[in-house]
Amino acid sequence: MRPQAWRLDVPGGLPATLKKSAYLGGFYAYSFDTPLGSVFVVSTEQEQPLAPGAPTTLGLGQHGVAVVARPAG
Repeated sequence: MRPQAWRLDVPGGLPATLKKSAYLGGFYAYSFDTPLGSVFVVSTEQEQPLAPGAPTTLGLGQHGVAVVARPAG
């Protein structure tokens, strides 16, 4: 899944806590701890950047998403 496919502050989304962030010019690169493990997110939202330790929720956008079946076993 592309890191740009994730959306921040999605009502009812996947609970996440910000581990690290970096401002890279036109976007922020975020690393979150979630119940699914570590998730890397790229966000162009620059008005309210998150601080390390901040809780949020993650959801999926409409582009860059591919759902794959998990192998049995």
